[in-house]
Amino acid sequence: MKDTTKTNRNLALVIILPITIIIIVIIGLVLFITRQNHLATLDILVAPASSDIIIDGKTYHNGAHKLEPGIYHIEVKKPDFTTKTFTVTLSSGKTTDLHTYLLQSDGSFSWYLDHQDDSILLTQIGDEEANKLMSESEQKYPILSDLPIIIDQYDAQYNYTNYRIDGGNLESCTHDFCLIITDTTGGNEEKAKNEIKNRGYSLDDYEIIYHYEPIAPLE
Repeated sequence: MKDTTKTNRNLALVIILPITIIIIVIIGLVLFITRQNHLATLDILVAPASSDIIIDGKTYHNGAHKLEPGIYHIEVKKPDFTTKTFTVTLSSGKTTDLHTYLLQSDGSFSWYLDHQDDSILLTQIGDEEANKLMSESEQKYPILSDLPIIIDQYDAQYNYTNYRIDGGNLESCTHDFCLIITDTTGGNEEKAKNEIKNRGYSLDDYEIIYHYEPIAPLE
């Protein structure tokens, strides 16, 4: 009878112990996943890669880093380069990019010319910034996606019309962005404005500058 009881206890341990271990592992995984989902991710990409990236007094390097959500003060520096500082807010479960580059204090690019890997990083980050700026500009000025608008045509009576509409910032602009009508055949200002309206844009949203620049005759 004692042997049977002992055997039953051993059998129970053999069954219960693995189940207990599995439960502990599952609980641990759930807690780990919950913890990871709570954390924020800061994706760092800095050129030169050897720059010191100081986040609230702690040094980091290029890569993705899990941090507690919150506000962080960041300093990116390297000897003979101009230091940059940032304040970023990291949100739980979200990724925030810190992609930037340092410029040399003397205004040259000698470091990047001598270090190919950093030169590639500089180009990558520069392209990202340009694309981001373009995206932001298109959101602010939707007509950018249609520019330039070029009208170059003859009508049924063979009257020639040529003008174009561009976007930019001239000295005569009072805003940071203007629509510029360049008319080479003359008398097309209203036609150009109608072309803008016909494409679904409001004239009230843009500062418009008109230039008449006749085609110079060939000598």
